[in-house]
Amino acid sequence: MYRGKADEELLLQPTKRETSRTSRRRFLLPAGMLSSSAALIVCVWLEPLATAGAAWAGTQSGWCALLAALGLSSYCGMYQLQQFVLRSDSDYMQLSSLSTYCTHVLVLGMTLSALLQASMCTDCSDNLTSMRALLTVAALAMAAAGCKELFSAMVATGCTRIRTRITGILLAYSILLVLVGVCRATPSGRPLMQTDSSVPQVEASELTAAAVPSASDVKGKIQDHKAQLQARKVAIAKKMATEAKQAATKAAKDVEHAEGAAPGKAKALARKAFDAAKVAKVAAAKGAVAAKGSKPANMAAADAAAAGQSAMDATAGSDARGFVGAQGGAWTALTHLSVYGFNVDWGLMESLEDACREIENANNARAGHTGWKQYSNSDKSHPLLGMWVPPKIVDAKVLEVGCGVGVYVDALKKENAKRKRKVFCIEPNKMGGTFDRKSGGPIQIATNFLEHGDTYEYAKTIREQALGKDYFDLIYSIEVFEHLPLIRHVDAARFLAGSAKVGTKLIFGAASKRQQGTGHIGNRPTQEWEGILQRVGFFKNASETIRVRHQIQEYNHKKNTQVYIFRGFA
Repeated sequence: MYRGKADEELLLQPTKRETSRTSRRRFLLPAGMLSSSAALIVCVWLEPLATAGAAWAGTQSGWCALLAALGLSSYCGMYQLQQFVLRSDSDYMQLSSLSTYCTHVLVLGMTLSALLQASMCTDCSDNLTSMRALLTVAALAMAAAGCKELFSAMVATGCTRIRTRITGILLAYSILLVLVGVCRATPSGRPLMQTDSSVPQVEASELTAAAVPSASDVKGKIQDHKAQLQARKVAIAKKMATEAKQAATKAAKDVEHAEGAAPGKAKALARKAFDAAKVAKVAAAKGAVAAKGSKPANMAAADAAAAGQSAMDATAGSDARGFVGAQGGAWTALTHLSVYGFNVDWGLMESLEDACREIENANNARAGHTGWKQYSNSDKSHPLLGMWVPPKIVDAKVLEVGCGVGVYVDALKKENAKRKRKVFCIEPNKMGGTFDRKSGGPIQIATNFLEHGDTYEYAKTIREQALGKDYFDLIYSIEVFEHLPLIRHVDAARFLAGSAKVGTKLIFGAASKRQQGTGHIGNRPTQEWEGILQRVGFFKNASETIRVRHQIQEYNHKKNTQVYIFRGFA
């Protein structure tokens, strides 16, 4: 509380010589206030620091607001620190003069005004100048308070001999701060008294005419720039198209040479073709990006895209080892035999044969005939003992989706007793081999049913071409659907539904999650496969599934295969 002039005189009276430690403590407040005021001036007006601070804070107003908050908090904190470190000093009187109160009000008012202006105004030049002026006044008030506190500390510690020198230094420091603040607080950012006779005076009309180009000049420059950009786009797109065509031609030649080459050389040529196709595809993509906004460039990019696609079609997904289908999709016979061999599961083959016999037994029973039976003889060493004797009607209609080289379909058709069975299979690439037998062998339908629109309707078309008005009694697909993209699994299931009738048996297995294999791009958990098939009318038969799994020998087949019965698809 302010008590008048007597308190000021009491505060300024010389005291007894203090200890060195106490003397140093008294100079904390003035030193901090003087350094803080100088730092505030520098951070506000020095362009490199102001620019860096604005970049960090986001705007110039934000930087000034941050400095105001820091200056005010440091000012209050230094006074609180002085009170704390000298709280046990009986000679230190916690009395505040009128000038000290005025300094508090001035610093507080200026900094709060700067904060208020930062929150309410935009980041314009006049606003920034005003905020900087407020912070400058606050810094000057802090410097004045620091000078006063320094003088008081010198009186309290008895440093009277150097008081005059220090007073002169502080006076010069204060004058310097005032000059810097006044000069920098002008709207132009230059001292009020500064003039430069060497700079020629330019009339406003002349400056406007020289600095602002005409509208026609601006429009012409813009058109020239657009023309240059378009020419550049066309050039890039044409270059990419040329590269794509060259790579596509090279890929086609490599594939052609690989067809009649030895297996080892064929792999090397297929690898070269695959690499060339990748180059063509990348070039086509770059051409398409460069072609935006230009009709000639779009035409060139379309040529590049067509060439890249033809290269990819020529290689048909060859991987680095020369295997077609390594990236998903259809395989060739070479891929099948090189990766998995014939891949025969004798237990699965027995399950498929049992399913065909059950179908034929039912057909014979409806016609009043006996079904399949095993030959018996009293001679236990008879060579035909246990051989299956065919019934009168052997007419199962079977479809395999993804038959590979045709091991299972050939086994279902090969024996003379089974020659009347109608066994078909779907495999996009022609396999040859057993399918080249003109009569008595299974029939391959070389088609990719995912490329023919509605797969359900396409399946009906294929079924009518193969069987007329009949339907397939047995459909099976083992470890095939994981080679199809995830988004096409429902379409593939619709193809199965289009091939079936109510009561058709489906033996289905596909790779489960995280099951490794060449070309696996669409693995799913078994429950998801079951859900997809149920959506198109196939429902799991638990007892048949258990029986078939007991017969199957291969681990993945045993784990993944399930038996379904078709109940109709709406």
